[in-house]
Amino acid sequence: MSWVPVDGYTFIDLGCGKGRMLLMAAELGFRNIVGVEFSPHLARIARNNLASMGVDAGVVTGDAAEFAFPDDPMIVFMYNPFGALVMGKVMAKLAVHQHPVFVVYVNPKHESTFPASFIRIARFQDWAVWRKDAIAP
Repeated sequence: MSWVPVDGYTFIDLGCGKGRMLLMAAELGFRNIVGVEFSPHLARIARNNLASMGVDAGVVTGDAAEFAFPDDPMIVFMYNPFGALVMGKVMAKLAVHQHPVFVVYVNPKHESTFPASFIRIARFQDWAVWRKDAIAP
């Protein structure tokens, strides 16, 4: 995946479920890994799965629309985790993020919510990747 950077980027999985993508992000070499999961039950399972594999990652229980993104360059992964309303709120936050953002979106049903600042850089059968460059201070 040479078109998605790892070094210096935080990996965030919105709708992380049981944490599978968080484990994969650790294998890819991401140092900062965060999952956001609305279901307390699934968030607990994700934390247990990460701990059992010795992966240092955080799992936040909460609504993705309310999540405070870190002030870092980011890779945001989503497997069609929520509807258009929440997606629109998430994308509005990412649009004003000061650092570069890559969005990997599997089963992209709500790509119409992406602001113009995001450029699609890859498209595959059932997923796509977008990039937004840093905003000049």
